[in-house]
Amino acid sequence: MTHWGSRGRNFYRFGALGIFSHYVLEGEFEFVCGEDRVTGGPGTFVYATRGVPHRYRNVGPSTGRLLFTFTPAGIEAFFTELGNEPNLTRERLGEIMRAHGITLVQEPG
Repeated sequence: MTHWGSRGRNFYRFGALGIFSHYVLEGEFEFVCGEDRVTGGPGTFVYATRGVPHRYRNVGPSTGRLLFTFTPAGIEAFFTELGNEPNLTRERLGEIMRAHGITLVQEPG
């Protein structure tokens, strides 16, 4: 999932769908879950509970890889729809997110 920002401000993804976990395989990432913030490399594990706004971004000098898990199943339909979209714009991304119960909210501060 792409991290979107605007004028240096970061945005949380907010999903009431379930529980998300992120495991860093390669690179260095910054994660924000609610009020908690952590930066880590390979082996870092971050858990975001249902209804807690969260985000991540690659802060390393190179490409990174993450492993995601979602409970319960169902969010894969969101990623399938994104992958099938030939001309993804911010507007279309917003439509797809809303259709799958995902909302962007501005990070406080």
